[in-house]
Amino acid sequence: MPAVEGHERTAASMQAHAESAGVTLDVAVYDPAAFDISQIGARSRAIIEATEADDVLWLVLQPPPFRLYLYQGDAQTVWIRPVEGASLDAMATEVVSNVSVSIGLALQVGQVRDMDLVDPDDVEPALESEPESEPESEPEPAPSPDPPPTGPTWLSRHEAPVWVRGSYLGNTFSDAMPWQSGVALRVTWKPRPRLSVWARYAYIATQAIELGGVALDLRRHPLTLGAGARLPLTPRLDLGAGGGLTVDPVRRVLARSTAASVQSSGNGLRVHSSALAYASLGVHVLPRMRLALDLGFDVLLTRADVVIRSGTGSTRHEPDPARLVVTAGVEVGLGDRQKE
Repeated sequence: MPAVEGHERTAASMQAHAESAGVTLDVAVYDPAAFDISQIGARSRAIIEATEADDVLWLVLQPPPFRLYLYQGDAQTVWIRPVEGASLDAMATEVVSNVSVSIGLALQVGQVRDMDLVDPDDVEPALESEPESEPESEPEPAPSPDPPPTGPTWLSRHEAPVWVRGSYLGNTFSDAMPWQSGVALRVTWKPRPRLSVWARYAYIATQAIELGGVALDLRRHPLTLGAGARLPLTPRLDLGAGGGLTVDPVRRVLARSTAASVQSSGNGLRVHSSALAYASLGVHVLPRMRLALDLGFDVLLTRADVVIRSGTGSTRHEPDPARLVVTAGVEVGLGDRQKE
């Protein structure tokens, strides 16, 4: 919508109407002095390429009457609907909000109602007002032939359906091993713009512990399945949260013993299962490249302790019931989302 008197009230009304009706509507403001209606097709296509929008709805006030132009992204067509109004007063704001939501609801079922089709390359430009006199010492700059769309480019809303992430993974594990490090590979699928499901495989570096004179090598290969939501905050920044379930095959291998008589339940495979809750921060350095930092807590659902018996004594290795998990890496987007 144009940045004119009353546009803040109109934007708030449109957002409220859209939210109550279940219509996804992101309102952006443009400079009416730099807007050329003949460029509506090119500017709409640029907005769709730079954001997650499916369609673009323009509110044009001058010359009267008010007009709503709809650029339908999948068909690349332009529709027009006049709206009565002389200024963005309360009555005009209500009418514009209701009509905009009605258009959005129709688009959800793949239809365009109560609008006239126009040629996107032949939309008539708005009437030009009389130019104001300018000082002779300040010559008028040459106009831009194709002004870019105003407003931010929302890299954090890029809708690649598949994202692949390589990252460092660190976690606490037990008193005997306060910190472990490894690498992880995660594949994420986004069925909706802000919803994701993902799978992650991690290789944790083999680590040695010593219990009661017995040295053990601990080897882990946890596999996690999860889901989460991501909310864009700024053009390059997003926040997310989610959860997952982890199956963690843990193999302990007896390395050496200084005790004369050792009985150990450490050799062999133990399988841990746990539930993960996490929060994430993402910085988009490019439309398809995101730096990601996740901080989570992993809570054990099953226990698989190790008992080392030497003579009459015994030592038990118990994993922590709740563990801190940190991942930091680079995520790359693949593919293009199909417009519905």
